[in-house]
Amino acid sequence: MKTLVATIAAATLCAAAPCLDAQRPNFFGSPHIDRASAVEMQSNVDASLLKVMERASAGLDWTDLAASLGLTVVDGQLAVEIMGRTPVLSVANHDDSIYGRTLVSNALLTRVLIDPAHLQVALNNGEFRGATAYRAPVANSAGVESEGVQLMRAQLYHASKLTGDGVRIAVIDVGFGGVFGAYQSETGKVQSMPSQGNLDEDGDYHGTAMVEVIRDYAPDTAILAIRLDLNMDIASATMHAMAWGADMIVCPLSWFELPGQGVAAAAAAMATAQGIMWVNAAGNFADARYWEGQPVETVSMGGHAFAAFEAADPYQFSLVGSRGGESITVNFAYELGGAECALELYSWNGMSTTLVLEAQGNPSQSHQVVSHVTENGFYYFPMVRVATPGLIGRMRMFSLHNQLHFSTQDGSIANPVGQGVISVGAVNAASYDSSAVLEDYSSRAGGIFNLSLNLCGPVNCTTDVFGSQGFSGTSAAAAHIAGLLAPATG
Repeated sequence: MKTLVATIAAATLCAAAPCLDAQRPNFFGSPHIDRASAVEMQSNVDASLLKVMERASAGLDWTDLAASLGLTVVDGQLAVEIMGRTPVLSVANHDDSIYGRTLVSNALLTRVLIDPAHLQVALNNGEFRGATAYRAPVANSAGVESEGVQLMRAQLYHASKLTGDGVRIAVIDVGFGGVFGAYQSETGKVQSMPSQGNLDEDGDYHGTAMVEVIRDYAPDTAILAIRLDLNMDIASATMHAMAWGADMIVCPLSWFELPGQGVAAAAAAMATAQGIMWVNAAGNFADARYWEGQPVETVSMGGHAFAAFEAADPYQFSLVGSRGGESITVNFAYELGGAECALELYSWNGMSTTLVLEAQGNPSQSHQVVSHVTENGFYYFPMVRVATPGLIGRMRMFSLHNQLHFSTQDGSIANPVGQGVISVGAVNAASYDSSAVLEDYSSRAGGIFNLSLNLCGPVNCTTDVFGSQGFSGTSAAAAHIAGLLAPATG
């Protein structure tokens, strides 16, 4: 197995790209920080939920605010994940007038629909440790048989009758539109759970492309397609895959907590501890959407201390708001135990000396997410405010679909990572068998957490789902690697 992995690894990494040139405030003197929208923190609830709770408790409409914060509203209730001091399996037995209905309940989390006006009542229950908003994971992808099959010499497998017969692979993704229509003549080869029998109707085809590429390499594998949604989280999906007897789990999705922490990492560790191979896309965050630091100095602004990302500059450029209505989402993770840090998103109109707080994270939580919808003509800056004095430890920041000014590439792999997880980077199919240079966006190894990029697969490949050279991103790379490794897992 180690020999096989070594022979298909593409080890060449590309040099770090230069920092982006970005518009940043140029103040004479100390800028004014307007934090009027700050909310009083509760250590076990994230700040976006607190804002919505406050409005709902006052009897005001909260749904527009929830939407602007990137939260999920279903039938007039908020999707919330509640963490327990012990496995929270009894939440469904509580008062339905408070909880609405339970969507997911397992040993790692319980996801419920709840009236935000009642959320505080729920959190007063002693068995609950805290609550965060439900947010979907990120798919890492920017038929005809993929070009990667020949590039990776899979024909040598096929000539030796290594087609994955007897191997079981679970593919965990966000959509499998048309997957059964594509394989309807192969009963039993592509399956779903009874509760997800409507996968063909999915509007997203990302998982279908994953299945197609894997079966290009290993046509005789049995595949269990599991769609993550409101009713299925990564922990439950992993447990289903394990119960089904999966030899491999393929997940082209990313989460953004500290390496090895959070539900996704715990789910992967649970599977690999049972000898299941876990193949994960490394992420598409090396191209100006990731930053990390250790330790970080501070700079004083407007009577507050902020992390100085570079040369005493606290401003991380995210997006010019000249295109109003676009969404900013920034994930921030840091090590608790030193100074308390809060991710805060500020707007600036380009002329005044005032920065206005638009969204904030909870300094008591190691993983924070802020979301905001832009307005025309404004600039937006995620900044890390130091809530209490002390040394700022290791931290990392990811921006979805937006650019961070002080970007880094090393260590930009998103969760899940850890012992037994194979993180896969992306190499353009055109250069896969020659120069083998990583795509600029492909997350890569190293960094302050010394993360490993185990293998690289070809991207910009042709599939039935996405057309000519249409499947890209580390998702495509992970699918190729999973297909090539499949016969070795049985």
